[in-house]
Amino acid sequence: MLLRYSKKNWLKVGFLSDMHTYVIFLRGINVSGHNIIKMAEFKKLLELAGFEEVQTLLQSGNIILNSVLRIEEIEQKIAQLIYSDYQFEIEVFGLEKSDFLKVLREFPFDIKSLETKKLAVTFLKGKLVIQNHLDELLQTYKMPEQVIVGHQVLYSYYVKGLGRSKFDSKFIERKLNVKSTTRNINTLIKLQNKLRMH
Repeated sequence: MLLRYSKKNWLKVGFLSDMHTYVIFLRGINVSGHNIIKMAEFKKLLELAGFEEVQTLLQSGNIILNSVLRIEEIEQKIAQLIYSDYQFEIEVFGLEKSDFLKVLREFPFDIKSLETKKLAVTFLKGKLVIQNHLDELLQTYKMPEQVIVGHQVLYSYYVKGLGRSKFDSKFIERKLNVKSTTRNINTLIKLQNKLRMH
């Protein structure tokens, strides 16, 4: 049974001061008719589960919410909600607001001079990836992509477009032994704008 905690209830137990804002990414939903989650309905489910000020963006699994839980607990709770209500497993990626904004501040490509539809950030879970390992991998496979390693992220310029690239999540996970999810820079900027009003 899911119980919804209002802000008033949080105040009563003294938790509101511990609230933090998080950005959540769901990997691989609503793709080619698979793993369907209607985000408007899922927003209500998250609210019933106790998350506050839930906002969603697009149908690709982009969420902003407030919670007193730690990132690992949020990821686990959302994954459990999805499995319970939709009967499939999804990898959930969570970042604190400050960490998400840092990722955008450190974006190394010039969004004014390059096509933004070819610019993306891949968020990683698992072992730490360093630039030397990635450079060796890119040289081995002779790929045209320009990729720079950040802290648990890859910044990428897909010269021929993301849809035509072999440097996708499956490739990244197989070669770098991590879990990953990728978002176009336009989506991330829209999330940033939402955070400013959150």
